[in-house]
Amino acid sequence: MTKYLPLLAPSVILLLLGTAGAFFFGVKQRLRGAVALFIFVLILLSVSYVGVDMLSGDGLNEAVVYHLMADFGGAAVTDFLWLIVSAVAAVLAGGLLCWRMAKGIRGAESWRGFVLFLVMAGTSLLVHPLTKEIERLRRTYSDVKDSNPAFDRSYKQPQALERATTGMNVVYIYAESFERTYFNEQAFPGLITELKKWESKATSFTNVQQVWGTGWTIAGIVASQCAIPLVTPGSGENNMEAFGGFLSDAVCLGDLLSQAGYRLTFMGGADLRFAGKGNFYSAHGFQEVLGRNDLVPHLPDHSYLNGWGLYDDTLFDLAFDKYGELSASGKPFALFTLTVDTHHPKGYVSRNCNGIQYGDGRNEMLNAVKCSDAVIGQFIQRIHDSPAGRNTLVVVGSDHLAMPNGAYDVLQSKPRRNLLFVIDPRDMRGRVVAVTGSTLDIAPTLLSMMGYTVDKLGLGRDLQSEKSLLATESGFSERLAEWTPSLRRFWALPNLGQGIQLSKANKKLSIGSISLEYPVMLKFDEALNVRSVDFQDKLDKFAEMSRGGGFLSVLDCSYVMADSGVSGRGGEPCLVVGNGSGGDSMIIPLDKPHYSWDYKQFREILNAVPSAEPRAYHGNIETEGVVVSSGGLARPSGVFARTPFGFSRGMNVFGVRDGLVTFIENIDLCTKPDLPVDGGFMNVVADRQKDFDFIGVAVHDSAFCHDQGVDGFFIGTRLKRFSSIRFRTPYLGIVDSAGKVKAELVDKSESEVRFRLSDLYREKTG
Repeated sequence: MTKYLPLLAPSVILLLLGTAGAFFFGVKQRLRGAVALFIFVLILLSVSYVGVDMLSGDGLNEAVVYHLMADFGGAAVTDFLWLIVSAVAAVLAGGLLCWRMAKGIRGAESWRGFVLFLVMAGTSLLVHPLTKEIERLRRTYSDVKDSNPAFDRSYKQPQALERATTGMNVVYIYAESFERTYFNEQAFPGLITELKKWESKATSFTNVQQVWGTGWTIAGIVASQCAIPLVTPGSGENNMEAFGGFLSDAVCLGDLLSQAGYRLTFMGGADLRFAGKGNFYSAHGFQEVLGRNDLVPHLPDHSYLNGWGLYDDTLFDLAFDKYGELSASGKPFALFTLTVDTHHPKGYVSRNCNGIQYGDGRNEMLNAVKCSDAVIGQFIQRIHDSPAGRNTLVVVGSDHLAMPNGAYDVLQSKPRRNLLFVIDPRDMRGRVVAVTGSTLDIAPTLLSMMGYTVDKLGLGRDLQSEKSLLATESGFSERLAEWTPSLRRFWALPNLGQGIQLSKANKKLSIGSISLEYPVMLKFDEALNVRSVDFQDKLDKFAEMSRGGGFLSVLDCSYVMADSGVSGRGGEPCLVVGNGSGGDSMIIPLDKPHYSWDYKQFREILNAVPSAEPRAYHGNIETEGVVVSSGGLARPSGVFARTPFGFSRGMNVFGVRDGLVTFIENIDLCTKPDLPVDGGFMNVVADRQKDFDFIGVAVHDSAFCHDQGVDGFFIGTRLKRFSSIRFRTPYLGIVDSAGKVKAELVDKSESEVRFRLSDLYREKTG
């Protein structure tokens, strides 16, 4: 149980007290809806939190965030159907209750009922466990420094393997959620029999703990092979299938073994898409990566599947065939497998178990564990009896600790450790290594047992010869979260100066050698180094996102246009760019099949993005070729010179004097269609004629997004062509301090007009 779950009770009590106060004192009729909505939001938060806690056993932790943002393709959603239906029913019941309550609250002239409710409900929200979890995660991902010397001191850069003294082959069995606690005879008498027999002949590591960033399947795999916790390249967690690589700069077990001449194969019964497992193995030296879709055609019975994919008995049948094939090649190899039968919440029982059950058979999860013990034991026996078995290390390890299941209460009552033992056919006497470690230490430990001299790798240490960082560094697990920026570097995030390519045919955004599926948002620094990558369907409040760093996103135009208050082009992508000033974003619809921007072109786009505050250009506009531009949605608008600045959407008023171009104000009728603008331009001229030689107005994107027009803004001026302004029509008008027209340009929709400001001074001096 998460430490924050006990806060749910006082939160609910506070909400009930506030609701009782609203009924007792009454609430004015116009405020009843607000009361009902607040109650509904708190019900929704409570149901969500309870559901999340039932899934994770640890509230809203890093694993939940990862899977909320990652691709759920291949997940056994039906296993959690009861939870989904219960949550939906609870939310609907809560909504109905709130509606009835809103109608039942009596009216009153006093504000006491509403104020009392607001105080109690607000306090309920503050103490709610989900609020606490969100704040904890916010601190985890934001209160970190860009560089961390402690990480650099602790991380041991992997080196190419020297020739092994023995060159053993490896079969690695990732046993889903099969933690060592199941071996506890006091907790589960007689549950594990077959694996205990093999463990008694193996080197058994009995104190392998779970640390931050390693507590779900793909994270456990990354920890055991790369010796780092899993931190994704986004500010939140991500769709790893959309990322064109997976920890591209990390050197992992597969990379080292592949370089040493090993043939590497992964076989898992579940879909490779889920959590990006396929991407990870393909990116790190594995020549064969086989999942559900690859293996089902080889099954005698194609319908013999569980919610995740293959049952473990058929997976191990296919894995043993692959083992024979690899053995016959005469080359060193490593075969990695991942089971699914012990996946929470209830597990699955393979046919080959022939009625095997635990106790009276009422606990489905323990039946699955009992069956898995037999199935894995049989697979190990087949390898041991094979001719190649004498040269094969067999590793059995849990990918992570179990999540809430039918045995969870008992598991939580005992000291919990990950399972890890290694069977070496050359020495079957058995020994116990009880030193403190974590799954981060598995890779160097395994390499050492294979005959390589590796005492340190990444954040891992060989548990047979070195003390782990968990044992030597105080608060090591918590410190891992502080190293998030350092860990993100392993994703080899690119620099936008390498060039940007976009292909609509395969929905790919490419930067250098990195390929990303869109919709996507990249955040980058002043040097154009990408700092994070997020995959989302909708990105709003672009200017707010841009503060503290630039961003580039590619997403469906309909989302962008909706955010901009104008009609969109559904199905077509838009490029949205912010420069980090906190101002507006540049929106460019992408109609061509392919786009390409080099460093210079992208810098020009950034320079044209509007700033947050009034801007000015200082220089000699008579010699520097300073131009002012007005353009439609996809065109830049602003003052372009040595230090350009962009205009915001709407009508932008600016002044010119003695080489100084100053932004005066912006009028965005798309945001405020009722803004009074009658005579607005002449009012500016009258007020600022002593400050400027010339005053102009330039439209960016669109002067208006509805049907009100802008004629009123130009009342009293000598400008004439403003009546031609339509939706996204570029317009530029400039008058002198006496109101005489010096330039007036207009063109067709979504085109661009430009005017060289030095022409104003030539006419003046001439």
